[in-house]
Amino acid sequence: METIISKLKYVFLLILCVGVVFSSGVVFAEDTVEGLSSQIDNQEKDIKSLDAQIAADKRKLQQLEGQKNSLSKTITNLDYSRRTLERDIYSTSDQIDRTDKEITSISEQIIDLQENIETNKKFISETIQELSREQEKTFWEVILFYDTFSKYLDRIAHFESTGKILQQKVVSLGKTKSILENKNEEKEEKKEQLVDLTEQLSDKKKVVEYTKQEKQKVLAQTKNTEQRYQQTLSEKLELKKQFEQTLLELESRLQIAIDKSLFAGRSQGLFSWPVSNFRITQFFGNTSFAKSGAYNGRGHSGTDFAVPTGTPVRAVMDGTVWSAFNTDGVGGRGADGVYRQCVSYGKYVLIKHDNGLSTLYAHNSLLKVSNGQRVKRGQIIAYSGSTGYSTGPHLHFSTYATQGVQVKRLGDVSSRSFYCRDSVIPIISLNAYLDPYDYLPRPKFSVKTASYGQSGSHVRSLQMMMKHERIFPIEVSANGYYGDITAKAVKEWQKKYGLGNTDGKSFGSKSVSRYNLLFK
Repeated sequence: METIISKLKYVFLLILCVGVVFSSGVVFAEDTVEGLSSQIDNQEKDIKSLDAQIAADKRKLQQLEGQKNSLSKTITNLDYSRRTLERDIYSTSDQIDRTDKEITSISEQIIDLQENIETNKKFISETIQELSREQEKTFWEVILFYDTFSKYLDRIAHFESTGKILQQKVVSLGKTKSILENKNEEKEEKKEQLVDLTEQLSDKKKVVEYTKQEKQKVLAQTKNTEQRYQQTLSEKLELKKQFEQTLLELESRLQIAIDKSLFAGRSQGLFSWPVSNFRITQFFGNTSFAKSGAYNGRGHSGTDFAVPTGTPVRAVMDGTVWSAFNTDGVGGRGADGVYRQCVSYGKYVLIKHDNGLSTLYAHNSLLKVSNGQRVKRGQIIAYSGSTGYSTGPHLHFSTYATQGVQVKRLGDVSSRSFYCRDSVIPIISLNAYLDPYDYLPRPKFSVKTASYGQSGSHVRSLQMMMKHERIFPIEVSANGYYGDITAKAVKEWQKKYGLGNTDGKSFGSKSVSRYNLLFK
């Protein structure tokens, strides 16, 4: 009986300690957070410093918006991109460190709980065995061991109560363990995501080095003078025109009958966006910039997305990499002995999709895929930049009917473009060019009522919406002021969507409702 009593005492002590199991886990987590606080404070100071520099660069770029390309604008863009990337690297590294510590804490709590569950199970088993032995005693054994039969029954009831309590505690601990395991799974998934981000940030470190090298290169070429910079731009523009003229001649000769049944027709939203947090600076076709003679008399071949250097560029849908090439990596020495690189797409990716369409992503700073590689929608295939002929960081995105696309080494099909003869480029039949905006999603803006003479963010949203509707002039800044240009665009928009022939000086509730209907 002493053995039974001593074990029962231990059992009760165990029950009292169960609460400690829960509290000890919490204390551990709190200690971990406290240990991180001083480290986080130091890191936040560095991040705040970067944020201040980024904000200053952004303000300067906003002041330079709409102005012609200049040395100051180029250097500011490079500095802004570099600092933004460095801030991302810093922030995400900190997130990974925090998550690692959280996962370690949770894993240790799970181990502690599992040990306590096993201990409880062991004593439940021993209690049941003791109860079984008590119940198997004969009448005469009970008389010998207990003063009265009533005391024996009390003993049996006590065992049953103890067993039920322990069982409840095991169930409770089991549920807690299950919750913690689920939480651990979530953390592991988050860690995997952060590992992916770490890989991206490793790539961004390469892009940071690229921006530093580009800055040094620009300053060396121009000797930090605007005159030299403009001269360099003029030389690149002339080389670009030579390349485009050669390409136009080749594409004009490429007479391929395009069967429209073999590629996906216009379907807004068929593609996902190739970049995020962008500003469209030029659409497809006969834009005002194209009409100025920018493309040797033909329209713009794609859509331009203004994004900082190092922005992830993603495949707009599943497909196979047809060509991934860097035209900046080839060139030659002219009669004057000066080496000149090919001025073209820069680092580009061409993807052949499964529905008869192909897409081109040009002017990148870093490529992440190779020829023949299978890619998924949303997969990072490159990081944006300003390689090739580019007046600023952006992504040039084109869409083609695959039937009309050929990928060739330029020197194998033409002897005219000397500096680009070793470039591998897509040559497109003129009837195979498609408007990317026919396949991209329609962006939704937070449009509110506005009227002539007003200014503010609500007017800017209205202007941005109409830019994406190709009604508000793309080359005019969305400055948030409702003036004559905005009124003219609103008038055209209201007429287009059946709201009558208005003067365009009010974008009222009916217009807002009509816009929102486009997304239902």
